[in-house]
Amino acid sequence: MAFCADCLAYVRDVDAMFRENGRAWANHQFFRYALDKSCRGQLLIRGHCPQYRRRFREQPGRYMTQLDRPYEACRAIAACK
Repeated sequence: MAFCADCLAYVRDVDAMFRENGRAWANHQFFRYALDKSCRGQLLIRGHCPQYRRRFREQPGRYMTQLDRPYEACRAIAACK
């Protein structure tokens, strides 16, 4: 359960970065930056974050469009059931 909850929090943080910078929605480089920057604190300490980041980086075009739907994004990388 914590694995799913951590993923949801991580995706919300990444989405918040995109919302703060409204012009970056199609920018894959910004997506990688947001994934890296959001991987901090308890997410990093628990060790889940590097796994999420690695999975989201595999298909950035697919996952960037799911940021506003955190549960779907986390299901897509098999972090939530």
